[in-house]
Amino acid sequence: TTLAYGQAGKAKLLHYNLPKLIQTGGFPSLLVTGSILTMSPILRRFMFLCIFIASVCCGCTWYYLQESDKDFLDIEDLESLSRYMNSFCPFILGLYLSVCLNRWWALRTAALQRLLDALSNIFLFCVVYFPEGRHSTLRKRIKCYCMTSVKLMIKACRGQEDITDLVVESGVGLHHSELPGLQTANVKSRPAVLLAWIYRLLRQASVQDAVPAPAFNVVQAQINFAREGMSTIDTYLKTQLPFPYVQLISMLVTSNNVLVAVKGGIAIAIAIRRGNGVRVIAEALFVVVVPVLYTGLLVISCIVEDPFGEDILDFPIAAYFDEVGDQMDALNPDWHPGFPGRLKDILATIDEKPQAFMASSVSGDRASRTPGDADVGSHLARRNLAGVADSDHQHTHNLEVMSNSTYLQPRASSTASLWQEAGQPVALDSRRWAALEQIRLQNGLG
Repeated sequence: TTLAYGQAGKAKLLHYNLPKLIQTGGFPSLLVTGSILTMSPILRRFMFLCIFIASVCCGCTWYYLQESDKDFLDIEDLESLSRYMNSFCPFILGLYLSVCLNRWWALRTAALQRLLDALSNIFLFCVVYFPEGRHSTLRKRIKCYCMTSVKLMIKACRGQEDITDLVVESGVGLHHSELPGLQTANVKSRPAVLLAWIYRLLRQASVQDAVPAPAFNVVQAQINFAREGMSTIDTYLKTQLPFPYVQLISMLVTSNNVLVAVKGGIAIAIAIRRGNGVRVIAEALFVVVVPVLYTGLLVISCIVEDPFGEDILDFPIAAYFDEVGDQMDALNPDWHPGFPGRLKDILATIDEKPQAFMASSVSGDRASRTPGDADVGSHLARRNLAGVADSDHQHTHNLEVMSNSTYLQPRASSTASLWQEAGQPVALDSRRWAALEQIRLQNGLG
């Protein structure tokens, strides 16, 4: 097994060798950390309780047979009851355990992983649209808020209200001036406060750097996904299975285990009295194995109900946290030398093409025209661009701005994919560039 250790220094089971576990049958690993015998003291106590009950029943039966000078006792009815209980107990317990494991898996995939993926996507947006050196502080704060929101969520799950340990002078953590704003909020609401800070920072940066609204909608959706992941975790932890249902399952398993111990103890005494050694061994194994299996399944259901604690089978949050941090560091331009040379050339070509096109399209005396001087080329451009927009199910009123190429002016502060007329930005994708290029060549605007 591979263990992961968090800030509290407690071990969490991160990974195990499944082929080796199956090949060895699981018995050599009974005493390994995280196994069925070591994961909780409840199982060991109940196993010793069953052995004690069986021993008492065996002693009483032996004394009775010794005093009455008998070597046989009719326990057929007791064995029939034990067989009946063991016939449907596994089915009921298996159904209950499947519900518990489905909840556990949903917490891991639909809640926790959705949150971590959304935070990684938010930082990816920040790196793509704000890659310059002047955005370094913004990227650091976004990463800090993303990672700290996960820490606050774990503290909320564990009921820990103290967050002063999240304040650091350098590195990934909160600033001391940010602490009062979080302490006034409810423990369960603090992670969402960090998401609101991320939202406001990216919104303001997007407005200042003229990031297209459709692009910002992507990060807005990811922030919503992160908040929904936090809400899903809180919902699962607050909503337990119905109490009477779990109570009946527990009573059924306990009753069956006690019945197995009583019947086994009596059967062992009779087998010893009659000198049947094989029956003694079989009954002893039955007394030990059956209660351990049934009680172990109940203990597993207790552990997986809240996997955000410090037990050995709980989620290794520290390992997931480091994985997300490594992804963000790999994406951050401050941590790697930059784009490969070939990618730089491609980006330079993309940035230069619109400038060359505009230099040729506005050459001559076309700048002196008025909006009423729309020629055949501008009319065709309007028709072709409207057709492209209709095929993409987009609004055509944004494309009417580009109907007369005389008035297309490049924005000096943005890339070539953004153009504006009278302060209104218009996004041009590759299909629109191809349509404009075709109209330019057909009309000899070379």
